[in-house]
Amino acid sequence: MRSEMKITLQNYEEYFVRLIDDDLSVLEASEVQLFLQQHPELQTDLDAFRMAILQPILISLSPEKLSLNNRYMKVILKITLQDW
Repeated sequence: MRSEMKITLQNYEEYFVRLIDDDLSVLEASEVQLFLQQHPELQTDLDAFRMAILQPILISLSPEKLSLNNRYMKVILKITLQDW
């Protein structure tokens, strides 16, 4: 006997985010697909979540382009690049 789905109209956003982050089990991912079949109007919400994924912007600045007056920019870039 199949257990009842945990995804509801009150918590579907969490499941959508977890689906996009590839953080669902196979069973949970199939439950999201079934839920979308039962609530096709929410497909636009899932699409909106997918479009909201932030991608890092990679920039390339040569040391020659950074003047001595931009020493703070150098620190910010160094910290940011280390985080990536």
